[in-house]
Amino acid sequence: MDYPRYRSAEAVRQRSGQAIIFMLVVIVIGLFVVIWNYDLHRVLTAKVRTRNAVDAAAMTGARWQGITLNMIGDLNLIQAAILSVAAEEQDGLAEFTVPGEVGDLHDMRNRLDFMGPLAAFALAQQAAFGNGAMPDPALESDLRLLVDEMRMPVNQGADPYDNASEDYADLLEGILEQGVAVGSYSVSLPGNVLAQESFYDAVAEATGGNWRGMKNYEYWLENYEGADSWPSLNADFRIFHMLDLKLREFQSRAAFSESFVRSPPRSMPETAEDFFDEIEDYFYADERGIISSLGVTDYVLDGMYPFYPDQDIPWHVFDDDWWNTWPKPAGSKDNLEEDEDGDLFPLWGDIQDRYNYMGAEAGFGISAPVHRGIVAGRDNATVTLKNKAKAKPFGYISAAAMDAPPYYFGFVFPVFTDVRLIHSDIGDDMVEPGFYRHVMAHLEAYLAGGVEALNPECHYCRMLQAWESLDRDAGLQWLEDAEESEDSPLDPADESQWDGLKGGASGGS
Repeated sequence: MDYPRYRSAEAVRQRSGQAIIFMLVVIVIGLFVVIWNYDLHRVLTAKVRTRNAVDAAAMTGARWQGITLNMIGDLNLIQAAILSVAAEEQDGLAEFTVPGEVGDLHDMRNRLDFMGPLAAFALAQQAAFGNGAMPDPALESDLRLLVDEMRMPVNQGADPYDNASEDYADLLEGILEQGVAVGSYSVSLPGNVLAQESFYDAVAEATGGNWRGMKNYEYWLENYEGADSWPSLNADFRIFHMLDLKLREFQSRAAFSESFVRSPPRSMPETAEDFFDEIEDYFYADERGIISSLGVTDYVLDGMYPFYPDQDIPWHVFDDDWWNTWPKPAGSKDNLEEDEDGDLFPLWGDIQDRYNYMGAEAGFGISAPVHRGIVAGRDNATVTLKNKAKAKPFGYISAAAMDAPPYYFGFVFPVFTDVRLIHSDIGDDMVEPGFYRHVMAHLEAYLAGGVEALNPECHYCRMLQAWESLDRDAGLQWLEDAEESEDSPLDPADESQWDGLKGGASGGS
């Protein structure tokens, strides 16, 4: 008969702690997972917060751009009304006297055109803070460079009105004292190769053996001999346009010739006769009744193009940038991959005419450092979240039995009613904050002092240092071989170029 075996007391004591060890391991792993999820949640929440903040800033900036454009348009209409009434009152007089209000209205439009975008920038900061953004000390430092630039005589010589640059610098300094979170780096940088961010990207690729990006810079591969080879920064280098409205002044003057000629600004009607007929129809169809209530019989001729042979009348009109259209939409991924000339853009469908124009836009970028959390190592304890967004004011004119773009007549009129997020790669280039800092603070020293003047802490300065050590002859040979190869790495339809192009409406990075 078999009897059950009983463990000795010694054997039991030897095994009694194993379950506790196992439970401790499970608890530690579980605790690690919980902490890791918490850290991941913190980073993802911060990413969503920065995205919302920069989107809100872009929408707010574009909204205020539209408001400013409408105010300038209203002032254009008021000026036309004043001139029209004055022309009727002075009918038959030998010499016409331009009402003094015309000069005041011109000054008000100049101030709105110059300072209005800065007000949009200030409101965009409030929108960003309202969506959880935090002040950015590096951005504040960048903008203080702009304050110093605006106070330099080279800028004040081109002021649209007395002390304009000083007023701009004072207002911007006041904004900085309240804190800034998002930067508007959609700026017009000089047409210099050193002010093109793509050049530095191409250098970075070339250091890894891929010279494809240098295709657009073959001239410099062939002709560079030293820092003295670079072109100097032109006179427009210091001119900065933050959230530029893209407007210009236009002088209307009637002149005697064999026939009486009135020349409108650049506009869409095919003939001058069509222009006057359609703009008159637009004025009298104005829903607010501003025009029809005047009771003036010849509003357009007396107001917009008065018969004053010896006097110029200033107006604000849209500049040529408004006439640029969106990039051609690819319509599908297949079309984009077959786009050998690189003319298409990763957008599906057609762009409606009422939205298919460039002009004013509000582009913003945000850079927010976020602590990775408890499980991060000391060397990578923080990650910098970068996002950018762009929005645009839209409006249209009901003219010629169609919805025409706002620049249809050339003159600025109060027609802007909508704001939309657009892809950040459409319109003016949006540069990284670090690149703006490089262009504004480092390039002049580099051009004056050569490689020794480069800032080793600046990524773009390090790329200029790397450029010096590149085997440029090898790069030229690589590009020549690539051109002759059937499987060319310069093929714009390769699949790798598709990656990252499907950004959202604001093209986040």
